[in-house]
Amino acid sequence: MNFKAQVDDGGVYQFLFNYPELAIIALQAMEILEMDKLCADYAAVLNEYFGEFENIQDLRSQFSNKSKDWNAFADGYKEIKKAGTIESYFYSKDFQKEYQSLMYDFVKKNKDQLFISK
Repeated sequence: MNFKAQVDDGGVYQFLFNYPELAIIALQAMEILEMDKLCADYAAVLNEYFGEFENIQDLRSQFSNKSKDWNAFADGYKEIKKAGTIESYFYSKDFQKEYQSLMYDFVKKNKDQLFISK
């Protein structure tokens, strides 16, 4: 949901810039929701942003590598060309409807794991 809000406001770059710690979680969520096109396109963005990886564990390993300065990206805005692929369909009403429907269904189906009830 945070991915959607950030992308809607300023694009994929804004999400990665503001919440790099959520980059992997967003990819996992897309896989769980079976959003195959978005997942593949977002993985391409992450490859461009973080470097090549073959699976989420590989990406997590790269992300936790303390010798890399991920904040250097913020020093100079380097356009992530692959983000345009996502943004070309992300804002369409049809995609928004599909995205929101999948999110709603997931939350409804998994509410006991997502919410703490007293």
